[in-house]
Amino acid sequence: MRLRLVPFVPAAIALGGCYLYRDPAPLTPVLVAAALPRAAAIEDLDSLVAIIGEVHPNPGPRLGPLRDSLARVWPDTIGRARIARDLGRLLATIGDGHTAVSLDGLELRAALERGERTWPFSVRRSADGIVIANVVGADTAVLRPGDRLEAIAGRPIDDLVTELGLAVPAELPTWRDMLVLRSLGGRLWQEGVRPPAVVRVTGRDGRLREVPIAGATMNPRERQAAPAVSEPLTVRRTADSVLVLNFERMWGDQTAFRARLDSAFDAGARDGVRAVVVDLRRNGGGDSRWGTTLLSYVTAAPLSEGVRKEWKGSRRYRAYIASRVTPLIRTWLPFSWMDGPVSGIFSGPPGTVAVLEFTPTPSPANPRRLERPTCILIGPGTFSSAMMLANTARRSGVATLIGEPTGEPPNSGGEVLGFVLRRSGIVGQVSSAHFVLDEDPAGDRRGVLPHVEVVPTREDIAARRDPVMERAMACGRQ
Repeated sequence: MRLRLVPFVPAAIALGGCYLYRDPAPLTPVLVAAALPRAAAIEDLDSLVAIIGEVHPNPGPRLGPLRDSLARVWPDTIGRARIARDLGRLLATIGDGHTAVSLDGLELRAALERGERTWPFSVRRSADGIVIANVVGADTAVLRPGDRLEAIAGRPIDDLVTELGLAVPAELPTWRDMLVLRSLGGRLWQEGVRPPAVVRVTGRDGRLREVPIAGATMNPRERQAAPAVSEPLTVRRTADSVLVLNFERMWGDQTAFRARLDSAFDAGARDGVRAVVVDLRRNGGGDSRWGTTLLSYVTAAPLSEGVRKEWKGSRRYRAYIASRVTPLIRTWLPFSWMDGPVSGIFSGPPGTVAVLEFTPTPSPANPRRLERPTCILIGPGTFSSAMMLANTARRSGVATLIGEPTGEPPNSGGEVLGFVLRRSGIVGQVSSAHFVLDEDPAGDRRGVLPHVEVVPTREDIAARRDPVMERAMACGRQ
């Protein structure tokens, strides 16, 4: 956003704490009750439909009829897990991975604390199907990493994944599939598919086995431990002089993020690294400015982010943006003073859509820039601002992309507004903008494509090999 250059802008910025824009406070799910009266559930349903209709740039015509269908079939008392599932199915009709409600798992955690059991394995999609990745507890005696999962409790796994995916909004099936598999145990538990049960697997020897699963409980240490939040960026240097940046997320302490990059590239210059590898495969996004910052360390080339951004203004979104600007700036500089099309978001009639054209921009100046061959690892878990980073790197020709297509297409939603539904405590978010980052008409039907495609096999998963990272070690030598 650009502000008009009026004389008191520098003083206003200084008095406002040296920033115009601040991160929103994180939304915390609240377990109001495990079940709600039908009237309370419908109140949340109506709130959701109103939020989506007001904020989303293209909510589509189906929200109203689907709302009426849910209101007719919901029972007198309805579980919170079913509310979340049904609201997810409603939002899935929009086809926007940013517009969703979350399955927060609070009921599952409470059940585990009472000693109940959940599924003891994690899974991954491989070139050979859905494969067991890790097993915990007593079931390690009967399940093995690399076993291909065929069925759970008599139900084919592909059918289960498809059914669970009906409640997962997404532009692409790869993102939906990845989210379902990442939290498969919790989603099955919420649907009432719980251990003990029998699963069917095919071993790496080709033999089909029926395996009784006891399930896993939460141990006392897990009950006391708070969920860990990973660092946004971790750094290592290989013996082969490659600087590897594991970029997990794009939100948090920006000062610490820059300091870690400064330290990594100072050390890289001293040690004579020959290439830089950035791993975005588990990065679900955040603030896209973090991606631009990172690219400034590896290239001076102009950066081409995309084509345009179509941003919808609404009363609700204007209030949200105002809440993120320091009070002094909000008072002194009304949003209507903003230049160009952005001003229409804040001063035009509700529903105004501002179109912001993207033009190539110079990479920000950076005294620690280390121009070396750069490879970026991508996959179905590369989403939102991480997808934008991959797309910018590809369009600008500043990096080689390795792995699988991203889980989000370059032409997709963003600029989310977060909310909590008052009666159920369910957390959600809604897009207020549509990004067009690729001129290709197929840019809304496929992810950002890798230059070098690498898909793990079940043998890789069983042996805990990472063929994508192994391929990246040739970065600069292709």
